Amino acid sequence: MASSIIQVVTTLVLGGVAAYIAWRQWRTSQDRLVLELFDRRFQVFQELTRTIAGAFQKTGVKISDLANFDAATEKARYLFGAEVHEYLKDVRKKLIDIHAIETALAEMPDGASRTRAEAKITDALNEMHAFYGKLAEMVTPYMRMTTKIG
Repeated sequence: MASSIIQVVTTLVLGGVAAYIAWRQWRTSQDRLVLELFDRRFQVFQELTRTIAGAFQKTGVKISDLANFDAATEKARYLFGAEVHEYLKDVRKKLIDIHAIETALAEMPDGASRTRAEAKITDALNEMHAFYGKLAEMVTPYMRMTTKIG
């Protein structure tokens, strides 16, 4: 009788240890997923900000800047919410506006039309200046390490 009680207790203890180990493995796996998701999101955030910075470090927005921005935006579509994707679509429109106006300005003579075009570029550039802060604010909730998986 004593031996059967010892077997039952031993089985229960081993079962408890096995359950605890399984739970810790599951928890570690969940933590790893959260960290990997953070890494992917942060990488895309950096790609977006590098692309915008690159576009404004030279004279004008180039088609290659738009292509790089589009590639990063497509990644962001699957890592962030719809509000971030909508904001990035608005940013893209501004980049296209800046590119188009800068291209037109090269051939535009001095006058009222040129002054209006220059004012449009200035307005768009001022809006783009806020890009970093606004994007960082929008993605911060997604970057928290407490983000739930699934």
